[in-house]
Amino acid sequence: LGFNAGVHNGQPFLLANKCMDRIMKNTTINTTKQLLIDCWSKEKLGFKTDRFDLIEKNIVFSFEGLSYKKDKPRKEIQRIHDIYIKYLGYDELIVVGAYRRYAEWIASAYKEVTRQRCLTRTDWPTLRDVKRARVPACKNIWKHMMDHVHETHYNSLTREYHNIDETLGTLSNLPSGVSVKTLTYFVRQSQGYLNSITTELYCEVLGRERTPETCRACKDMGKESQDNIRKGSVDMIAYDHILVAATAKGGNRDWINTNHTERIAARNELANHHEALQTKNATKAGTMMRLPLVCPPTNELEELLNKSLAFEQKVIPKFYNTPLGKDAHTHQFWEMAIKNKAFCRVDTDRLFETVSSFEQVLEQRLAIDEWEPDKIEAY
Repeated sequence: LGFNAGVHNGQPFLLANKCMDRIMKNTTINTTKQLLIDCWSKEKLGFKTDRFDLIEKNIVFSFEGLSYKKDKPRKEIQRIHDIYIKYLGYDELIVVGAYRRYAEWIASAYKEVTRQRCLTRTDWPTLRDVKRARVPACKNIWKHMMDHVHETHYNSLTREYHNIDETLGTLSNLPSGVSVKTLTYFVRQSQGYLNSITTELYCEVLGRERTPETCRACKDMGKESQDNIRKGSVDMIAYDHILVAATAKGGNRDWINTNHTERIAARNELANHHEALQTKNATKAGTMMRLPLVCPPTNELEELLNKSLAFEQKVIPKFYNTPLGKDAHTHQFWEMAIKNKAFCRVDTDRLFETVSSFEQVLEQRLAIDEWEPDKIEAY
């Protein structure tokens, strides 16, 4: 995931670490530097050549598993410190966390969990699945958001992700040579040379004095695309809701023969059909703008915004009080909510009004490209 400065393939790093861990934990032997260095030999790694060269270079390692438990980073820091600083002679260990605004992060977590769980299923949900918002029926995004808002913590409920207020915020009394820093690229994208989060890592967090060439190369690479949208994400969830609502199992209609139709194939065909219709109509709006929507009320959106602001003030208080902090955060949030409809879901009841077959939905209702006003529905 994140190997550089010589470690272009993470496998030797991971294999050597496992070997060194076994040595460190073995109380029957005396741990020495040479024993640990031997873990990088071709015999221990199972490679054709030794990789002793790797421990003479800087190592950048990225692993999301460090967020699974709030005490995981501290244990990992101590382990790496004992091996690389105490025995292998490294000068410092820099622990880096990436900050994302809470509302945006929770919305991203929703996309990820639906992509992994409900959008990958070929089978059709039961009516019970739909009512309880369980997989393989995609959960209502606003229910997902408000379930998080009503919690007292800032972690993700969909998977065991602990946010940086717990994973990094509780780190204190660290061993000598260890420092903790936070990436803020996601809220500073318009600033000068920060064309990517990678540039911020090498030019600011690690710093030009440590990685001057890598910093220069990142700055020369150009701006990373901000439109990297997974196929099978938010737009596909809308089509999944439409399909499920058109079945006897998921709604009160029996328009689709689920015994002879694979859900994923049907969803992709529906998405392609809708795209073709809208292209023919020369519209440039995103999918969520071309469907009837159910959106959350302002007071509930404000609840989410307030929690998102509180999180930013907690983890990066100095930044929060700058022009790029609270005010920009608030502006970005309302742009997501009002302009981009990021927290809305498709209104299948309105989509199916006045028609009596799925063919009519395909030919007539999906050809409509303006559905305003949105229906407002509270959590």
